[in-house]
Amino acid sequence: MKRVPPLALSLALAACATSLPPLPPGYSPASAETGVVGRVINFSPEWKLFDAGVVTITVMNAPTKAKYRIDGEQDGSDAYFAVALPAGRYTILNLKQNNMVSYPAAGFELTGGTIAYVGTLRFNKGELGESVYASIDQGSPRVLGAWIVEDDYAAAVAHLREPRAGLDQEVTKSLMVLRGDPCAPHNSAVHAASPAAA
Repeated sequence: MKRVPPLALSLALAACATSLPPLPPGYSPASAETGVVGRVINFSPEWKLFDAGVVTITVMNAPTKAKYRIDGEQDGSDAYFAVALPAGRYTILNLKQNNMVSYPAAGFELTGGTIAYVGTLRFNKGELGESVYASIDQGSPRVLGAWIVEDDYAAAVAHLREPRAGLDQEVTKSLMVLRGDPCAPHNSAVHAASPAAA
């Protein structure tokens, strides 16, 4: 059996994202952390891309480079999330569900001691024919479209409070911001994940 060098092991562990549990009932943020509430919708009624599986968002704290994994609270393509993160500026690295992965060019900023709604990240798909053509052209399954950020604050706050008795703190808004043009090529597709990326 081969021995893994300690440096290689520590680098591999550093690349891993810390998995975050959902906010508990009665949650109150410490001064250096923020309760984060949001939603991901990655289907349209006309053409449902994903049928099942938990949506997972990987984010990175920009100053510290620490990575965190946020799981949707529901199985499926319309999922809320509510977790605690250290205060700071964050970049979304990727969003995964089943064997699909996307790289929304989005980020948000969190202030310590608060609960913040960061918005609804919605994937608006392009036309089916356009996506099939892109799949053939790129040599891998590919769905064209663009990520947008929507504000459905009231629904998200109601969803947050419903199962969490005693969570009475005001929820502020710190909506995600898309970097650049949401229709730019770097931000316009969902790809099949390679086995290494899954």
